[in-house]
Amino acid sequence: MKTIAAQLVDPRAPINIVHPVENIIVISIAAIISGAEGPKSIARWASEKKDWLNTWLVLPDGRTPSRDCIRTFFGIVAPAAFQGCFFKWLDGFLPDDARRDELLVIPIDGKTLRHSFDTVKAQRPLHIVSA
Repeated sequence: MKTIAAQLVDPRAPINIVHPVENIIVISIAAIISGAEGPKSIARWASEKKDWLNTWLVLPDGRTPSRDCIRTFFGIVAPAAFQGCFFKWLDGFLPDDARRDELLVIPIDGKTLRHSFDTVKAQRPLHIVSA
């Protein structure tokens, strides 16, 4: 994903860019897969996983993107360009012999487990996703 994300045109003003596009995208995808739901939780996840992220990414000054940095980027990036980048990354998971012109359908099903939440501990219910 890192090399594909680098091909995405950065819509931010060059004077204030600290975190490269590929870092923001890779961190966001990893955080969302881990359960993050927005810029604030993505930034919190990144801060907690900084040492692990440092093994895969070059973090400027050892820092992860802030919530405002993540929110700003996704607020101004062209959705069609990001979608193309994301689909190109997903194509990398296809076997080499897969035909690219065929529409591949992967059924996805999600369930929320009843009564798996805990309001006292502020824990939300458990979700199961299968593909």
